[in-house]
Amino acid sequence: MSGRLLSPVEAISALAGVAAITITACSPITSRPPPDINAGDDSSTPTSCIEDAEWSAVPGTALYHAYECESKLGPLPDFSLADGIRIPITQDGFEVLADNGMAVDWCDFPAAFSPFNPCQTGFAVARYEGKCTDGSENPDVTFVLFGAHDDKYAVIGHNAATGATCFFNTQDSADVGEPSPRPGEAGYEDYWRPPAETNALGCMDCHMADPFMHSPWIDQVKNPNNPTEPIVPLIATADSPYYVVGADFRQPYTQSFPGNSCTECHRAQCTEQFENYRLDQLHMPAPFYDMNFELEYEVGEISVTDADREEIRSWCATLEYFIDLD
Repeated sequence: MSGRLLSPVEAISALAGVAAITITACSPITSRPPPDINAGDDSSTPTSCIEDAEWSAVPGTALYHAYECESKLGPLPDFSLADGIRIPITQDGFEVLADNGMAVDWCDFPAAFSPFNPCQTGFAVARYEGKCTDGSENPDVTFVLFGAHDDKYAVIGHNAATGATCFFNTQDSADVGEPSPRPGEAGYEDYWRPPAETNALGCMDCHMADPFMHSPWIDQVKNPNNPTEPIVPLIATADSPYYVVGADFRQPYTQSFPGNSCTECHRAQCTEQFENYRLDQLHMPAPFYDMNFELEYEVGEISVTDADREEIRSWCATLEYFIDLD
């Protein structure tokens, strides 16, 4: 065992520590200026799927943010770290059995986002399908929970029809051994961080182009309701709507690159959090079942070249976030 253990904030500031890729049909990307990335029309959501109760909460609080999100996503689930499925750490195909939070020197599928201990044990991920107010399923909405070694956790909720997306992060003092309280129940503010604090953890540093992201590490875990697909939804396309609910949050941002093969299927993504391997050189498309690195390869009839990737890297270097790190 070796290396520094991740703190809970380091571990969950990037939900899955992964890169945004799509497996859906490709279509040319069009102009998409920030901050609103093809925001959908909320009127497409059935009224029975959203909450219409009066909000009795102060703006800027966790409770107010919960009501905002329920108005876009429907009722929030009862989240629990106990629902999480362990993300395996394996060596030559055999899972490493170690105490949560321990790390080994190497593993088959290192976590992408961690500069420390990419083979750290104890992470878990859970998926919740959206519900309407009448209790029926809302297939447009998915919530994904990501937790760090029996400690704190983060949640992303996304409405694929409208693009509405919510980020949640538990308080350091939260008792995550118990299910999260529902909005309006006692202890809600003690359980969840206010939205400004969650935003300060850097949601958009990793989720700048799409709400859900993928790598070989996270895609080991399958959807319990459909074991043929990964637990993290594969729903993003070059034109899928995406915006973040709440005035306290930074909005997604991306750029169009006419003629660039990388953005024919998905949006440009920049981050300096992924330090264990270059995710833009993984063989595509997602889900990832291996780490096949190539400088040039073909996806269907599309030829992906290093020059295409370099065009996006050059743009990333112009962003304020990356300039500040120099």
